[in-house]
Amino acid sequence: MTAIAYVVGGIIYIVYSDRYYRKLKTASAEAPAKEAHTLAPYMKKEVYALQEDATVYDAIAFFSEKNISGAPILSKEGTALGFISDGDIMRYMKEGKLAPMATDSSTLFMEYLWDPDAEFHEKINTIMHLNILEIGTKKAITIDADASIQDVCKLLGESGVKKVPVLSENKVVGILLRSAIINYLEKQYLEQAKSVHQAG
Repeated sequence: MTAIAYVVGGIIYIVYSDRYYRKLKTASAEAPAKEAHTLAPYMKKEVYALQEDATVYDAIAFFSEKNISGAPILSKEGTALGFISDGDIMRYMKEGKLAPMATDSSTLFMEYLWDPDAEFHEKINTIMHLNILEIGTKKAITIDADASIQDVCKLLGESGVKKVPVLSENKVVGILLRSAIINYLEKQYLEQAKSVHQAG
């Protein structure tokens, strides 16, 4: 009887142990695959944002300090209200001798700061005190943290923006750069091309 009890106990132990370790193995194998369908690996988690009461002067100073060209505008509660970029400032100022916005407005902003004329000085000084919501995009283009890469590609393609705030529970948790997605797609393409080449 004792021998039978040992045998039965051993079988039960092996069955349940095997099932337990298989479950662990499956979970660990599925974890990276699940993360690959979220935006976490591709977004910048350090968010440079401006508060809703900031002025254009505050924005330009912030861009210079953080070495960026744009930032989301957040409420006091941390929700996204809009987005402002150096391009938005240029678009607001486009009058008279300023070049049309067909070219990259960020490049134009850089060129005017490099060699500003009296007209540019006068125009930019008149808007320094304005609230950034008067100049920036008032409806923020955002994407959910659980969105797929396909969703991101569609959003970036349709909106034409270079940066997208990533939301989780309506709070900004990261910034997604178009360059990061392009880099990801390039790597995916190269891996597929390599596999096809090796198979052939």
